[in-house]
Amino acid sequence: MKTNGMFDKHRPKLLWEAILRSALCGITSGFIAAFVAALVAWLTPGDGLWIILGAFAGVAVLASVLFYFIRYRLDDMQSAKRLDGLGLHERLVTMVEYQGDSSSMATMQREDARRTLAKLDPRSIKILIPRALVVALVVCAFMGSGMTTVNALADNGILKGGDEIIDEIVEDQTTEYVSISYVIEEGGTFDGDEEQVVVKGTDAATITAVADEGFIFKEWSDGYTSPTRTDTEVMEDVIYTAIFVELGDGDGDGDGDGDGEGEEGDQPEDAPGEESKDGNQGGDTAEGEPSQGETGGGNIQDPANLIISNDEYYRDVIERLNEETTERIEGNDGSLSQEEIDLIKKYLGIV
Repeated sequence: MKTNGMFDKHRPKLLWEAILRSALCGITSGFIAAFVAALVAWLTPGDGLWIILGAFAGVAVLASVLFYFIRYRLDDMQSAKRLDGLGLHERLVTMVEYQGDSSSMATMQREDARRTLAKLDPRSIKILIPRALVVALVVCAFMGSGMTTVNALADNGILKGGDEIIDEIVEDQTTEYVSISYVIEEGGTFDGDEEQVVVKGTDAATITAVADEGFIFKEWSDGYTSPTRTDTEVMEDVIYTAIFVELGDGDGDGDGDGDGEGEEGDQPEDAPGEESKDGNQGGDTAEGEPSQGETGGGNIQDPANLIISNDEYYRDVIERLNEETTERIEGNDGSLSQEEIDLIKKYLGIV
């Protein structure tokens, strides 16, 4: 006895279940294809969004059809297995297996299966989707849509493309770097980065050597005399030292500080017309002018060192002018930088 038509009443539900399962498998495959296409598009330049969407749609449709005809297409055996799962204890599978057997035992089994199947209400059949298929769909959907989003952000310049990242990695592995170090033994600080690492053959950042109080910048160890330098086209590791020199304190205690005072020329109250200890003759001079050969050195209280009003000495005037200049600097309106102010103060200290 053949089973033709025996499952017709129950087949619609089973058919929808087979179609749904095939479609879910196809969509899962489409998300996998979208992930692969998005990854390739991300690793290569250009806009690959339409390629990704096309890959998803094409693979999803093709895979759905293949899954149906290869895995889920309904025949008598598929229908029997599915209905036996509702509590028929393999009656229908046995019936299908022995449908060509005309023995009395096979005939009795088929009759029992027919009666049992007739009692089965088609409405009791529920469409079942395997849990593993749902999990696979969710995971693949997350991967495919996530990679597509990354590719779209890269196309719009929000994220870096894979080709850019690869180029940076390759460049980092092949690029040579050199280091530039700037050091100070004493007397100053740096305005700028003291330790720099740059690509070989490129320029370093600008740096300035700033003298501490009581010091003045002299030169760099390579002979460069400006405190501010920008090394260009650096080809090897190098160290430059900023050299500072200490200033005199401006009160005549230093050696050769230019104020004309010395151990033998510091005798006070040289009388007018008498030969001073430094060999200069005071003599009578016009008011406010030093005598011939006088340079303003020697005894600062020598009458020859009186100026103009004949009641102030050069040193007193210089100190007063220094104080006035210092007050003006401290009241600076912003036209002078701190470095310029420091240099002026140090110069006044020399004077």
